[in-house]
Amino acid sequence: MAKVNKTEKQAHKAAKKEKKRKLYRIANAAVALVLVAAVGAAVYLNSDYRKGKTTVMTVGGENIAAREINYFFRDSYDDFRSAYSDYLEDHQVIDDSLSLDKQEYSEGYSWAQFIYDASKTTIIRTCVIYADAVKGGLKLTDEGRKAVDEQIEMLSGYAEKNNVSLDAFIRSFYGDYADAKSYREYLEIKETAESYSVNKYNQAEFSDEELDAYFEENYPDTGNEYDYLTVNCRAIFLKYDSTIDPLTGRYKFSDESVASRKKTAEDICDLYMDGEQTEESFIKFVRLYSENGSLKDGLYENLMKDDENVELSVKQWAFDELRRSGEVGIVEAEYGVYVMYWSGKDISAKHHTALTELRNEAWNQWYAGLEAAAAVTENGDVIKFLHCEP
Repeated sequence: MAKVNKTEKQAHKAAKKEKKRKLYRIANAAVALVLVAAVGAAVYLNSDYRKGKTTVMTVGGENIAAREINYFFRDSYDDFRSAYSDYLEDHQVIDDSLSLDKQEYSEGYSWAQFIYDASKTTIIRTCVIYADAVKGGLKLTDEGRKAVDEQIEMLSGYAEKNNVSLDAFIRSFYGDYADAKSYREYLEIKETAESYSVNKYNQAEFSDEELDAYFEENYPDTGNEYDYLTVNCRAIFLKYDSTIDPLTGRYKFSDESVASRKKTAEDICDLYMDGEQTEESFIKFVRLYSENGSLKDGLYENLMKDDENVELSVKQWAFDELRRSGEVGIVEAEYGVYVMYWSGKDISAKHHTALTELRNEAWNQWYAGLEAAAAVTENGDVIKFLHCEP
């Protein structure tokens, strides 16, 4: 049976994140592969195939097999590692030489259990929303199918480059229960559920009068603070390499890393200016270079001046009154450098605030009804079915 080493898995993670547009830059490094003898592999795989079909959770009457649980589990783990990558690396919280079920998150509670418990919310939400989408006759959109095809094509490319089957490549990351067919089905279910959920959220419409009334009721005496138009812009984020100063506990960035990222930012601007100079062409650079996977295609949509999740220097650039549609620029920040694209102004901050909160209320009410009607049961020994290799 072919096994894929840690470098190979990192390449797969990069490919998977590219699909999310949740999207990260694909690693542009050489990928190595370690082959081992496959004595008795057929019997072994058949046994794992049967175990993979074992039901470990039931949501609303639908059985969720161990194989599918592992897809959610490993993606949740990957997202966690990505979100806290610097901290985990600097403090060595997780030992990559030990299985997650052998490492304690807290006393009597393993890292595997922690990640699984965190993934359960996503599992239940995805299954419940997908079931409602199917009930309503919604099918995978063309855009969703294209996203799935692109993800599978990227993984196929990695597998072919390293002389293994797509099944073997996927198993290297998701465990011995996995295969290409069920992984595609998993991606299609997630894409369908996500599309349906977004549609439900956006379907909630409110008149200007309703938005004004809501804002005045919930934000009295703050009108002037929101008396401006929100902004839409896109960003390519290039993160500085960092280490933690043992004395201060603060991040340190090498001069070489800072200079390198600034040079890359300038090169990207030059490439953009030499090309079509459209938002669509900028998006292509986002997908190639950006290291901020939390933004879909690098989009800050309806950016507000008081958004605490956005760097001050980015907001200052975005809200400069001299900014013009289609303009690009470089913005230096604490942890990296941004290549920015300015799309234009949008709705008022007052209306955006009210609309967001009213839509959240409507969506939460809709989903609460679905979740309440969906009974959930679990196999008490689910941890033994998880692919716990870090």
